Amino acid sequence: MEPRAPSLTTSMQKHQTQFIEKSRIPPPKKHREEASTKTYIRHQPFNMANATLSVSYTSPTSKPFSVTHSIPAPATQSVDDRTQHLAALRAAVSATQDEINKELTARMEEDKARDAASKPAAAKGVDEDKEEENYGEEVQEED
Repeated sequence: MEPRAPSLTTSMQKHQTQFIEKSRIPPPKKHREEASTKTYIRHQPFNMANATLSVSYTSPTSKPFSVTHSIPAPATQSVDDRTQHLAALRAAVSATQDEINKELTARMEEDKARDAASKPAAAKGVDEDKEEENYGEEVQEED
């Protein structure tokens, strides 16, 4: 018997399977799963006074918060002015990320404390740091 060439359908299915596997994202943590985060970056034209970086966070279990940074627009279209503007934008993004991380960390700690208060026996049996380190991986327990 002659070897059979793979059919187009089989080849397409294999490609689709590989694409799905490559694009699969692990499920988010409980707190992040319940939350909805929207990020808006609005740049006004260069002749305007400011650009605005604005982030809004909402969650069904905690109060919403938002972070807004105003970034001065470049005075001219020169490379130096535009470079300074981008540096200011980069700094604003970094500061925004820091503020969001602090807020979410505080909220996760509140969630942990609330869960521990409602289930004191279950809280003792779980090592949160170990769970987070091994998230998404199979771990064999040592005897």
